[in-house]
Amino acid sequence: MLLTTTHAIRLSSSTIIGSGSDATVVVAPPPKFHLHRFLIDKTVAEKFLITGIAFDKNNQMLSPGAIPALLFSETGPHLSYDFDPNPTGDEIRISATNITRDSLAAYEVSP
Repeated sequence: MLLTTTHAIRLSSSTIIGSGSDATVVVAPPPKFHLHRFLIDKTVAEKFLITGIAFDKNNQMLSPGAIPALLFSETGPHLSYDFDPNPTGDEIRISATNITRDSLAAYEVSP
């Protein structure tokens, strides 16, 4: 039997990200966390490139370089990912670049 749990993340305290600038969102998952699916709302994803996904300091990206955040949206290819297990609940760091001409509000993640 496969048991799956979905964790929602609450967002708070916005930070402004200028056009072409980078930001990192930090998520503190529960212990024994294993990420299999990573979704970003399409209306947000179309404005960013993902430049990194790391558990603590362990990079989870398959290759260097930025990829469109739209690949992780509900209109993306619906892939399952084999991210490393995160048994101790280390911070997950998601780095992104604003690809719009406008400054955007990014949000710090709160448990």
